[in-house]
Amino acid sequence: MHWVFSISYIVLSLTAFVVNWILNKRYVFVIFLLIGFIYFIISIYASYHKMQFASFLSWMFFYILTYQILRGFYVKQKNMEPIITGYSNYDIRTNRKIIYSDYIFTVLILIIPALLSFILDKIITAYSGNMLII
Repeated sequence: MHWVFSISYIVLSLTAFVVNWILNKRYVFVIFLLIGFIYFIISIYASYHKMQFASFLSWMFFYILTYQILRGFYVKQKNMEPIITGYSNYDIRTNRKIIYSDYIFTVLILIIPALLSFILDKIITAYSGNMLII
């Protein structure tokens, strides 16, 4: 059963990252946010019980939130949608050249959720002996 859970998490996370423009649709964002929140709660429970790699499960929730917040700032400043950069310096989907701020957006969208997951894990592990919930 654990492998089904792991595979579904990986597929959802990759979908959110690789096909990130679908997160611009409100209903898709809400669905992914709810799924991410469920994984976030599982992450807290697993971290509390000192299971390995539990903080990894909170990454999707933090990614979805970080993506929307950074996207909002990007659109407000540049008046265009951000592109998560990859192997090319031109995006066929939006028909525009990738600019410097797209690279910054990509780096931040990778670093911030991982950092928040790591911090959450350290906080929960440090206080897991003192918590009365869960």
